[in-house]
Amino acid sequence: FLVLSGGQYFWPDEGRYQRSIRAADALWAGDIHGSLRALHSADHFLFKVIGVVPATMQIIIAPSPKIPALFFSLFSVASLWLMWGIMRITGENERVALFSVILLSFCTTFLYYCRHLLPYDAAMALGLFSLFVGIRIPTRAVDSILCGFFSACAFLTYNGYWVLAGFAMLTHTLRPPLKFDHCARRGFISGVSFAVPVVALLALSHAVGGNLLQKFIHFSRTVTQGSYSEGWSFPFFYLWHSEHFLILLWAFALIFSLWQFARRRRKVAMIFGLSGILVIYGLLVIFSVVLEQLVVYGRLVRQLVPFCCILAALFLEQLWTSAPKGKSIVIVILVIAAFQTAVNFQHPFT
Repeated sequence: FLVLSGGQYFWPDEGRYQRSIRAADALWAGDIHGSLRALHSADHFLFKVIGVVPATMQIIIAPSPKIPALFFSLFSVASLWLMWGIMRITGENERVALFSVILLSFCTTFLYYCRHLLPYDAAMALGLFSLFVGIRIPTRAVDSILCGFFSACAFLTYNGYWVLAGFAMLTHTLRPPLKFDHCARRGFISGVSFAVPVVALLALSHAVGGNLLQKFIHFSRTVTQGSYSEGWSFPFFYLWHSEHFLILLWAFALIFSLWQFARRRRKVAMIFGLSGILVIYGLLVIFSVVLEQLVVYGRLVRQLVPFCCILAALFLEQLWTSAPKGKSIVIVILVIAAFQTAVNFQHPFT
């Protein structure tokens, strides 16, 4: 409904998709070199490569921008499925998994861009997939390969999600059993699997006379619009203005999880959610406030959202199973959250 109602090209950054269109046009005409030249830029390279698929569909079917918007919206759907899968792999029941998916779908921050031709949702889905394969049980070498490879894909699709990509690989490396040889093997295999596509891309660029590495370095220095000093506080202000009631639920869930952790009631999903929030938030603060290397934007803050939803789902499950009239309380909370979502979505989608 959102895609078919229009709104594509509202954001200036959606202009990057034009490179995919030029590449698809050149490829359709048999000009492979022209197609590669159209894609040759450092900013979110893999997004433009993925975009060649819907751009080709536009040549075959119709030039409507709704076609690529429908295509990229599938990544948002994939993220909801991956949230379910992650909760199930961590040992939670179907009700908790359903709570997490409901809460994620209620989040304006998470679905804000799903009708637009932007790389954020595609990168998020790839990052969540690297987490999904990275925590599968039992651990296999193929999981290390896939975790590293899809972490690289998430980074190359949207460079700002290097934090999520790094957390996925860190989680995979430090997962039980915490023996040095096991962790070293997982870290080495996933690290090599991350490096291979990045190095191959840089080598290909060099082979055709380009300098993608220099372009990467230059592009990384352009994330400066805003205030470095607000990096620690901006996530809270941003999430309050975008979510309102939901951030209060997340705050209660975070406090509850820290209390449970202190009492040594440490469920795998809880540790996963807490570590995701602490690592991602911590890295954003370090690279903005301390190192002054990047300014924190809303699209970077949304990396925290899946982990907030994980803790909130666990909190709702605790109410459902343990609190007096817990089921009624959970239903009321979800109804309030649904109403808040309708209010939140009204402004950005009109």
